[in-house]
Amino acid sequence: TTTTTTRTTTSTTRTTTTSTPACPAIPSSSSQAVYLSFDLATGTTVSNQGTASLSASLVNSAALVPGGLYGQAVSFATSTSNILIGTAGVPLSNAGWTASAWVKGLSPKTQYRTLFRGFEANGHHPVIINVNTDLLGSWQNGRQTFWSSGASVAGLGSSSWHQITAVGTASTTRFFINGTFVGAASFQSNTSVYAVGNYQGGPQSFASMIDEVRIFSVPLSDSDVSTLFAAIMCQNLAGGDTPTSTTTVAASTSTSTPTSTSTTTTTTSTTTTTTT
Repeated sequence: TTTTTTRTTTSTTRTTTTSTPACPAIPSSSSQAVYLSFDLATGTTVSNQGTASLSASLVNSAALVPGGLYGQAVSFATSTSNILIGTAGVPLSNAGWTASAWVKGLSPKTQYRTLFRGFEANGHHPVIINVNTDLLGSWQNGRQTFWSSGASVAGLGSSSWHQITAVGTASTTRFFINGTFVGAASFQSNTSVYAVGNYQGGPQSFASMIDEVRIFSVPLSDSDVSTLFAAIMCQNLAGGDTPTSTTTVAASTSTSTPTSTSTTTTTTSTTTTTTT
């Protein structure tokens, strides 16, 4: 008597992959003369990740600290703490420019609060908050005039990060908070940006912490400023400033897309038993 038994074994392996969309690209990145993330630094010298061949220096107790928008930020420990760009700053052209920074914890309004200031003796303050007010605008040295944008920073919370961006073009400076246009001043600086977060003569500290400083040699459009804000917020949520793929999505609608694949392996074994 011969008995033949056939056994079939089926093994299924299921793999689930989560795809992380990339953040929007930084607009006009080739025209980004200065980019200070404050995550590349040696001591008090900060590497510039923009196109200009220079570095930035932390002076008067300005210090790198954790707790930035992501990674490190600069803490302004004293009223004269400052970030200085190169030896004479970067020029702001009449043809147009954009200057942007993220700030946290605005300084008291009993003093002028300067975010950007030129190197020159009569260098202008492209972004400043007027003394004893919360009005955002520009200061024209030589004429000693504050040009108001009409926008107030009174509503900015002290415990959260906010992006302030200024675009100089056509004899006007347009101001944006968190990517949204808030007002314009009838003045455009054409000197430079040398000091960030304070006037180099001080004390005009802008905020207790500053991060993600960018200066472009071109005026960004309103939509580009909005994209800049969305890109940095997306990178913040992603935990870093390196996109994970080349797909561009809006930061507010970024979602993870699950995909599944199944592999089935079938093994057949045959056993033959012979009884005599």
